Amino acid sequence: QATMEQIDLTKRLVARYPRDMQYCETAACAEAAMKAGKLASLIGMEGGGSIGGSLGVLRQMHALGARYLTLAHYKTTGWADSSNDEAKHGGLSLFGRQVVREMQRIGMLVDLSHTSEETMLDALDEARAPVMFSHSNARAIDGHPRNVPDAVLDRVKANGGIVMVTAVDYFVSEELRQWRALRSAEE
Repeated sequence: QATMEQIDLTKRLVARYPRDMQYCETAACAEAAMKAGKLASLIGMEGGGSIGGSLGVLRQMHALGARYLTLAHYKTTGWADSSNDEAKHGGLSLFGRQVVREMQRIGMLVDLSHTSEETMLDALDEARAPVMFSHSNARAIDGHPRNVPDAVLDRVKANGGIVMVTAVDYFVSEELRQWRALRSAEE
């Protein structure tokens, strides 16, 4: 329900500000919007829990305009392990593998930010089209568990995918990440 309400809000916001924003479902639309000086507004879902364990719901979210899904967020789903939670599947469950295949069949980008390394590798094993990390960094620079290890970076390159970085301070500074971890432990 929350995801559907957010999709509704996004579409209403774009409709309210048509001079500044353009709702897009394709790369060509986004390029045209940017050339026209508008914000290209695309819809994605952060966290696989929003599909409720249903491929039918996934397909309907796509029909509503969602063009990517982050497989897990801060919590492990019933089918994909998160980088920030206890692993329950050793990566993707069999259903999780079906989700990746179905997403790629219908034209949704598989977003691997927030997933465990095992989930990343399982998704890359299933992927027949490029995947993305919508907001992650290189683990070699900062050891945060949601950053991407070198072995996965090599697989993403071979897959033709992309890693879009984030400027969150404790994802780009190992020193700051360790300081925050010590502070959290003391608290």
